Amino acid sequence: MPVDSFFKELEGELRAEIESKVGQVGKAEFFKENPLGVCKLRFFSSLDAEACIQLMNGRFFDGRKLKCYFWDGKTDFKVVKESTD
Repeated sequence: MPVDSFFKELEGELRAEIESKVGQVGKAEFFKENPLGVCKLRFFSSLDAEACIQLMNGRFFDGRKLKCYFWDGKTDFKVVKESTD
């Protein structure tokens, strides 16, 4: 499965579960180059964001334990690959 297809499917699965149990997700951003598998979700309500953290933190997805928390507004999760030239 191509990488873009994987992330589209992953976003769909996350949205479906979170929106059915918590509230509407405004925006989902995946940091595809980050080796930690970082995803940032934006909600229309801080209460929904808090409920999402409670629901998803510590759960397992594809054999990996999720860590969910409020973004500090500063941490840059983008990873720039270094050139091998």
